[in-house]
Amino acid sequence: MCWNASVSLNSYILGLFASLFSYFNGVSNIYLFIFFQTFISMQLIEYFTWSNTFSNRVLSQVALILIICQPLFSIIHP
Repeated sequence: MCWNASVSLNSYILGLFASLFSYFNGVSNIYLFIFFQTFISMQLIEYFTWSNTFSNRVLSQVALILIICQPLFSIIHP
């Protein structure tokens, strides 16, 4: 959990940049990139929660789906 909306958004942007950087430099493949995004996208969901853009119920359901997908993506990446 972050302190406020701007910290959550900055954490998401930093994580997205780092995972894109590793993908384009050949350090990770597309499966590992998607696996990273399951963790990093939680910061984006927190940003929307802090900014009250969507209802908390919808964001909680999206976060639950994201958490359920994490083990699946950890299995499929080589």
